[in-house]
Amino acid sequence: MKRKRTIAVLMIAGLFLFGLAQGAVASPKDVLNKAIHYIIKVQQADGGWQLIAGNGKTEVETTAWATRALLLAKVDEQAAQKGIAFLLKHQDPSGSWDNNIAHTAFAIWTLAEAEEGKDAIAKGVTWLWQTQKKDGGWGRSPKGPDLSIYTAVAIRALLAAGLPPDDLMIKKGVEYLQSVQNPDGGWGVPKGGRSLSLSTAWAIYAMLDAGVPRHNEVIQRGVKWLLNVQLQHNGGFCFFKLMPPDAELTAYSIFALCAANVKPKVIDDALYYLEAIQLPDGAYMSRVPMEFKKRNKKNTQTTCFVAWAVWDAMTWKAAVENKTILYHK
Repeated sequence: MKRKRTIAVLMIAGLFLFGLAQGAVASPKDVLNKAIHYIIKVQQADGGWQLIAGNGKTEVETTAWATRALLLAKVDEQAAQKGIAFLLKHQDPSGSWDNNIAHTAFAIWTLAEAEEGKDAIAKGVTWLWQTQKKDGGWGRSPKGPDLSIYTAVAIRALLAAGLPPDDLMIKKGVEYLQSVQNPDGGWGVPKGGRSLSLSTAWAIYAMLDAGVPRHNEVIQRGVKWLLNVQLQHNGGFCFFKLMPPDAELTAYSIFALCAANVKPKVIDDALYYLEAIQLPDGAYMSRVPMEFKKRNKKNTQTTCFVAWAVWDAMTWKAAVENKTILYHK
């Protein structure tokens, strides 16, 4: 009897995985709504968000992610306004947020999305200009070593702030990313580091948004590397091959691959994975946030990035269906 039960469980699991592999259609709107509901629920009284709900202080970076998710979904304007007020209140006199490139970039990006805080955005952009290295890259802090993911996020924020792709800051940032691509087509976080999906996805996403053509060899090689770390049996993306899939890595990959106009099945499989692993309350778990030291934890950061990615995918899929863009065959 026990053996029969085990076989039955394995058969059910096999059918589930088979459905993923065959590109079963996810319900991205439901995934987004549940994620947004969770984000609203865990907002704190000061208008900010914590990395882990109910644990620790409210943070600029997490608040920027959560506020932008609400702006994209166009829900709960009052909650979004509280998040915007939190960001404006916590900008440093230098123009940065926390003297951190990523915190500053995400705050700029969110305020630009909200079309609020014009002076704060201008101060933040000036600070990014002052902290860009001679080779075009940015690190975690002004004196830190250049890192591809921070450079990519800074580029994306500058574009959101309204700088044109031919702005010298953006051009130098793009040139830096192109110069540190690994021979295998991916990007490490530091120059020469092992290729990882999170740094590869952000590099591709930033360069495409900055006007690098999709047929550019750098982009094509990067996309090829990224597609090779998508698991065929469930649609999720890994740090690199032979690693387990992760919700946040899958979200980052969706950003890049929608921008690259890959085949819709790639995106559908990734969305189905995100739907399958969403927690009942709408949140997500991940081992990506550096504070977790590679331990899988439920958190607001990943939930926000999934909301961003699902919104991106829904927008992209609508454009494909309306034939306003054509995916690469």
